[in-house]
Amino acid sequence: MPRALRSEPAWLVVLAFVAGGGFFILIDHFIELMHTLAGANGLSAGPIAIFFGVAVDLFSDGIMVGTGATISISLGLLLALGQLPANMPEGFATIAAFKRQHLSRRRRMWLAALLSAAVPLGASVGYWLVRGQPEIVKLLLLAFTSGILVTVVVEEMIPAAHEGGDARFATGVFVAGFALFTLLSVYLD
Repeated sequence: MPRALRSEPAWLVVLAFVAGGGFFILIDHFIELMHTLAGANGLSAGPIAIFFGVAVDLFSDGIMVGTGATISISLGLLLALGQLPANMPEGFATIAAFKRQHLSRRRRMWLAALLSAAVPLGASVGYWLVRGQPEIVKLLLLAFTSGILVTVVVEEMIPAAHEGGDARFATGVFVAGFALFTLLSVYLD
């Protein structure tokens, strides 16, 4: 975001960031609606909603990596390195939710493969869609994706961390992860 905010016009980058946050709010509303409708029919939509949310998150992570790679290879590498450890737990939790619903191992593996494909697909879209475009287009896409991810943290991750009972530990891990990502960005960019 700091690099994006140095671009002209900066208000357009801020608007893209807000649009990304709004996009996630709409997706979150859609997932809640789907969950409500499935619950009214006696079905458990929880694992499906989790899968959809994680797939959107992984795809947007891939877009961010691909777009970052068009700005500089080191930025793309930094974004990829930051996303790798962040994405493993959510993939595991998603597949575990399906296991609790007694979905067959074969179907769980198929769903895991679909989730695994979301990041490379997003990276390909991010790279090929913005390759050769003006830098402002790349920065707008990064700002939009950042808006999605910041909203995910505020709406989903922080409240979930406080439900576990040990909010201090979760907050410490969050701060440590942010510090690690900042150090990587300083030394790899």
